[in-house]
Amino acid sequence: MGVFGRCGKPGHLPEACVAPVTCLRCKREGHVARVCNEVLLWECIAPFCSFAAAGQGFHIVQGVNADENAREMANCALITILSGEVSGRQLEAEFKAQAGPHSIWRWYAKKVVDNKY
Repeated sequence: MGVFGRCGKPGHLPEACVAPVTCLRCKREGHVARVCNEVLLWECIAPFCSFAAAGQGFHIVQGVNADENAREMANCALITILSGEVSGRQLEAEFKAQAGPHSIWRWYAKKVVDNKY
């Protein structure tokens, strides 16, 4: 037969199944997959946000509680240099160039440790 019944087990027709409805997604009884609200582990992936150039994309993980420092940190980012070397001034100049000549944003790059700004 090979047809899945309401229970998700093979060997019988759905009309002949007397077992409770079982979700094929989370394997729990009482609902079907199309209305399943269960958040599965592989669905918890940080969303991809943006990229300035090829290979420079990033994912963001939002904090649950915003505190007093959120306003200060709203304009900050941790930048890791993967290959080569760059100074803080070079990094600032590159961001200014990316923003364009009409940008009024003031860019600052502070070295935290080697290759991290």
